[in-house]
Amino acid sequence: MRRFVSVSVCSLNQWAGDWIGNCDRIKESIRRSKAAGASLRVGPELEICGSDCLDSFFEDDLYLHSWEMLGCILADRECHDIFLCIGMPVKHGGKRYNSKVFALDGKILLIAPQTIRWSDQNSRDGKYFSLWKKRGITEEYRLPDFLKKAHGTGFVPFGDSSISVLEGSIGPFVGGKKETSLIPDISIHTTRYHHEIGRFASHMDSICRLGKNVGGVHIYSNLKGCGGERMLYEGASCIIVNGEVIAQGPRFKLGDVDVITATVDLQKVDEYRCSILGHANVQLLGKDSGSLSYVDVPFSLASPNTIAMNRIATGLVSITDLPKVHFTEAEEIAVGPACWLWDYLRRAGMNGFLCPLSGGIDSCSTAIVVYVMCHLVIDAIKSGDCGVINDVQKMCATTDRSPDWLPATPNELCNNILHTVYMCMPEHSSAASEKRARELRDSIGAYHLEINIEDGYKAQKDLITSATGYQPIFQVFGGSRAEDICLQNIQARLRMVTAYQFGQILPVSRKRVCPTPLLILASTNADEVLRGNYTRYDCSSADLNPIGSYSKNHLREMIGWAQHNFNLPVLQTFLDAKPSGELQPITKDYCQDDEGDLGMSYDELAMFAISRKIEHLGAVSMFQKHVQTMAGDYTPQEMAEKIKKFHYFLALNRHKSTTLTPAYHATSYSPHNNWCDSRQFLFPFQNTGHTFQKIDDLTALIEKREYQNQLNAAPIMAKL
Repeated sequence: MRRFVSVSVCSLNQWAGDWIGNCDRIKESIRRSKAAGASLRVGPELEICGSDCLDSFFEDDLYLHSWEMLGCILADRECHDIFLCIGMPVKHGGKRYNSKVFALDGKILLIAPQTIRWSDQNSRDGKYFSLWKKRGITEEYRLPDFLKKAHGTGFVPFGDSSISVLEGSIGPFVGGKKETSLIPDISIHTTRYHHEIGRFASHMDSICRLGKNVGGVHIYSNLKGCGGERMLYEGASCIIVNGEVIAQGPRFKLGDVDVITATVDLQKVDEYRCSILGHANVQLLGKDSGSLSYVDVPFSLASPNTIAMNRIATGLVSITDLPKVHFTEAEEIAVGPACWLWDYLRRAGMNGFLCPLSGGIDSCSTAIVVYVMCHLVIDAIKSGDCGVINDVQKMCATTDRSPDWLPATPNELCNNILHTVYMCMPEHSSAASEKRARELRDSIGAYHLEINIEDGYKAQKDLITSATGYQPIFQVFGGSRAEDICLQNIQARLRMVTAYQFGQILPVSRKRVCPTPLLILASTNADEVLRGNYTRYDCSSADLNPIGSYSKNHLREMIGWAQHNFNLPVLQTFLDAKPSGELQPITKDYCQDDEGDLGMSYDELAMFAISRKIEHLGAVSMFQKHVQTMAGDYTPQEMAEKIKKFHYFLALNRHKSTTLTPAYHATSYSPHNNWCDSRQFLFPFQNTGHTFQKIDDLTALIEKREYQNQLNAAPIMAKL
């Protein structure tokens, strides 16, 4: 006999600490699930409080408010007549647990704490939550007093268990190589998996492989959007039957609530498990793993209209019916931070962005990310997303047009949201850079200003002379390195001051109804952060940095994609331009060159970044690797000098990273000094240290060996 069951899985754009908003989004997802005919609704991890609460997880108030919001959901009659799985933090026995609450018709059936933990370099679960170690055991959990009356009892089961309904079993995925027999018919995976370029496919493969290995219906629920931190949760919740994805939500999509519904046949689960495991194997695995406890609930997940309301009735669906979830690396580089920026902008209640344009590829990349965001917003408007429409009308409202105004194209929206400023110094800025900035503005529609900041620069420079009697000059004109850096930094920091100045006044001058300040965008890439080749409190200092975890090479890849995807031929001029900070005077014999200042190429910087952060190589190990991999390009002495220079400047400039603008996290090699790359910021002097001496010794040993090999390979008469 077939056992058809309709289930819904949700991706919610939850915001840490937004109690009422989070509660409303959960209720909306329940209403949509019921409207789709589902009898089971599964939500993401920590959906009640939001995932990015961080040290607020130590506060008792957070647990109180979580119970208050759960009580509000359970008391709402619109949330009855459907089986619910809701994610929230729970305190029990003096410990904090990341838990799933199973409920039906206003009553809590089971609280299931986490028994296994997924983690990566940004995971904080180990700091805030304990794992439930008592396999197959439940205890009594005392409910808060304000829930006892409505619930009818003061205690509910808490622990490692599943729910038994008329059609089968429902429960959290418990994992482990020896625990396949403990996986219920409907296994629930809730997570907060964040975006990092290039890893989504392997993540999905691992979930599908698990389904193939043990069978069953696997419901994977993930958060979406910016929850208040540097990461973007990428959604793409899905329903998997015996290892095959039959329904999946979108991955990079604006909006707060995604609900995916499918009808599955639990009989197919039994048939599949019998075919791949056999009863003997299942029993053997069960003995190794201990017993599985159940909470019996006399409730049927099936309904007479299940098949009629959902077109998926067999547990199979054509791949063409699934949304796009696999993106090229170049697309991910742009679309991920675009979604993150939108959530930050609307939740911060600001009128838009201001991006200083230098005419280089970094600030161009930041502007293009905002332009991609504008495309996503227009797509949402055309699809009728009321939340996005309201947000656009609120942030773009002006005193001289209708409050119902909506942009028709990405360029029109870009003109209202993105403000770009080219700040020139006639002696330092090239005409080509100014032209590129202007043409980029024309291509994407941004509101653009061109400002000459020479008067401000001269005023600060003259202040030095009036106070000290000394007039600093650039190194190209015979000055010292210290003078040169001082003068460069005047211009660099003046850019930051000017950016904030216009970010404050532009909403007023453009007649915004609520003239809140613009969010200033930084454009410092990961290579510059790693090398320290930037000025603290220049344009690297802003409110947000959408490209801060990307290397220059990754940005070039994204710009190439945008050029063809949006038909923006101007972007080729940015790809062809030689990187330059343009902070020094341009003469007929000299023009500032970024790679010349760095002492190494951006390709080399990207290579060293991967070796340091992903491969976890120190200076000596890095030398030992690359002296072999790059043997055809550099002598051992040359490679030693590059490795030492890289680590010298890394140590010298690491302190700068402590004040960096919050950057969107999207790569494993990101050098930002927060949870991702925790390092000291006061380093010993490197040039005379043990590490560099070790590299010198290895270099001498390699060169001696190579010289000896050359002698041994030479003709005998040549030796004589």
